[in-house]
Amino acid sequence: MSDSAGHPQAAPGPDFNDLRRRFLASFQKALTLESEAVRQRLGPAEIPVRGLLELVPGGAARAWVYRVDLSARADTLIPDMECRLRLGTTEALVSLLTVEATTVTFQSREPLPPSGQDLWLVVYPWFLYERLGEALAALAQTPVASLRRAFMAFGCLPPEYHVQRLALRHDGLNRGQGMALGNCMKSSCAFVWGPPGTGKTTMLARLLLELLAHGQRLLVTSNTNAAVDQVLRALQRTSEGATWLASGQTVRLGSPDAEWQVLTPRRLAEQRAAVILARQSHLRSRRHHLHSRRAATAELHRHLQAAHGPRQIDLFSGRTQTPELPRGPLAAALSPALAKGLDSLVGGARLAFVERRLDRLDRVLNATDKALLDLHQGLDDQERHLVHNARLVLATTTAVSINRFLHAESFDTVVIEEAGMVVLPALFLSAARALSKVVIVGDPLQLPAIVQSQDPFVLRAMARSIFAVAAPNPFTSPLVSMLDEQYRMHPVIGDIVSRVFYRGRLRHAVTAADLQHIVLAAPYAGSPVVLVDTAGHSACIAAEPGPSRYNERSARAVAELVRQAVRAEVQSIAVITPYAAQARTIRGCLQSLGIGPERVECRTVHRFQGNERDLIILDTVDTAPFAPGVLLAGKRPGAAAANLLNVAISRARGKLIVLADRAYFQRACPRAAITQIVEECATHGAVAPLP
Repeated sequence: MSDSAGHPQAAPGPDFNDLRRRFLASFQKALTLESEAVRQRLGPAEIPVRGLLELVPGGAARAWVYRVDLSARADTLIPDMECRLRLGTTEALVSLLTVEATTVTFQSREPLPPSGQDLWLVVYPWFLYERLGEALAALAQTPVASLRRAFMAFGCLPPEYHVQRLALRHDGLNRGQGMALGNCMKSSCAFVWGPPGTGKTTMLARLLLELLAHGQRLLVTSNTNAAVDQVLRALQRTSEGATWLASGQTVRLGSPDAEWQVLTPRRLAEQRAAVILARQSHLRSRRHHLHSRRAATAELHRHLQAAHGPRQIDLFSGRTQTPELPRGPLAAALSPALAKGLDSLVGGARLAFVERRLDRLDRVLNATDKALLDLHQGLDDQERHLVHNARLVLATTTAVSINRFLHAESFDTVVIEEAGMVVLPALFLSAARALSKVVIVGDPLQLPAIVQSQDPFVLRAMARSIFAVAAPNPFTSPLVSMLDEQYRMHPVIGDIVSRVFYRGRLRHAVTAADLQHIVLAAPYAGSPVVLVDTAGHSACIAAEPGPSRYNERSARAVAELVRQAVRAEVQSIAVITPYAAQARTIRGCLQSLGIGPERVECRTVHRFQGNERDLIILDTVDTAPFAPGVLLAGKRPGAAAANLLNVAISRARGKLIVLADRAYFQRACPRAAITQIVEECATHGAVAPLP
């Protein structure tokens, strides 16, 4: 393009206001459709609670604060989410303040009666999408330039580059990790591709320490608490990271594991506010005492009101009778000196004395309530101050959208871990918090984001991986740094994963000798990879209600293999299957053998991202006459069967056993990833019949 004089002109840049409008409109439409699907398919979740205790009194424009106990940890509960507390047949809207292991505090705009009946916290999952929509809508009012890093993350703008000298030594990183670290430091938008076992979290910890050494303020976020806590563990393994975690400048928002509760704003505030806590405890005890005294005084007042009327004349003495005061309420309401003084009064003087006493108790209670509320607000202000001044903040993407302490916060760098699993609207909101840099970390070939709607618009605007949006071919994209040296899997297992999913790009930093103790253990001692060919020996059955499936014969075979592994003292074992019904069947078989979940975990693949086990048993379940399920061979958008299988087999450290009908998959889906895996196992491992 040139001007009228023939001089070349730069191509016009994007219209950022129009870009923002289109992004936000698309996200809002997708969130509306997904919310409706969640309402229809999931419905509310009910969590039993007990021990309702008032902590801070409310009134006028003040909310009441309560505490309840959970029977077990509930991952669906998140600070600042709204839900309902069900008391018998009534419900009250409450907002959660803290969630710690099995204790929850919340505030209510109305007082809740003491209750010995069953209590339930009722959680509406679509509420989180509504709050995400509200947080996105707020971006329409911010300066559009503040969204540049978010537009870069979505491939709408090229990154900016600025070379920075490293402030720390990172001798423990391999070549790929070092290059990824360098690219992240110089680029305003960088993608780190971390295949399974390649030390992604280790590299990420070193990147965070380097950014902190450059004086930056950081937000680390991901879609699950487990992924966020994993970053904390990686930091703790380094001397510099352990120092940062102990410095008071690291804050963990949300519902972390128990070991990281000390980093929540409430715990940090309590550590710095011992005087406030002591004062709170004293005031709560005093308030309880005052309430008891007031109740006894009110009973005394009722007694005197009933007795203070037309007085009876003593027929023998001709004098007016003075009714005797009830000893129990008298002792509970007044000190011995005051009780003696009241006893000496007669008639209306007694009633006036008790009324003055009630008025004084009410004034003292009001003052105590206000003091408690002021102390509670002081702690809340302390929490807000801690978050605002923290150099390193870690939170889930849900917390980024709903946490009251993050609404007005921005950060020099935002790091999004396991980014492929984050729905795109939440990822955009998190990236919009970045002032100078956004780092996207994940693996586009592992688990995708989970949505309930199958509407094509939702699948495109919410469920796609950010890698697919900004770097459709991660193998060649200049935005992407790939980590290519894996430290987890036996080389035979690693080669299968590498060939099927990563074009043979993975190299092995672990040797066969390192994992030989697992390989030599039963079952199938000496073989790191085993295909158990179930052809003709098992039957797949459709579960009711569908669409799940189960296979009793393969379930019993899996249980037998697990029994052998347990006897051989294999340290960590997991059974992965594509169907929840089969997982239940296998757990039943294991239970009949006396093998509980504390010894062997048996679930669908979604529970295993980021984990590893010495032995992985993959039960594929499917046989004729059914077609292979979408979780194994699905090709429709959002099915991501290959990604699920990648996660399943790459969890194995020393031994991988796959139960599959080899001929069936060859006939039904010869080019699918499951068939490639079965053939790789048969070619490079041992083939065994069904036990």
